[in-house]
Order: sequence, then structure tokens, then C-alpha cells
Amino acid sequence: MPSDHIIGLGFPIAELSTYEFVWKFIKSLPLSEGTEIFMVDTLAGFSGGIVGPVRDC
Repeated sequence: MPSDHIIGLGFPIAELSTYEFVWKFIKSLPLSEGTEIFMVDTLAGFSGGIVGPVRDC
């Protein structure tokens, strides 16, 4: 059954990654099957490179 919750994450990108406190927060989120997540990050040219590492958390 699909969840009626959506999580939005917004954070800065720094040197092709993000800050340690952001990683700690993302990794502290509980697993929840069916909850959709969207992500907004900031960096001029290469911000999409963080999608894979975040997905693997």
C-alpha cells in the first residue's frame, strides 16, 4: 500500500559531496517502505552527482 507521506531534503553540495552533519541526518532517517523522497541540492554545475551516494544510504 503506498504511503501518503513525502519527505523533502534540501542541502548544499561542497566539493562533490556534502557536509558530515547532512550525512548523519540522512543516515538517521528511519527506513519506511513506500515513502517517496525528493531532493534539492545546491551547486552550480555538478549537483546531480550526489544522487547516487544519497540513494545508497
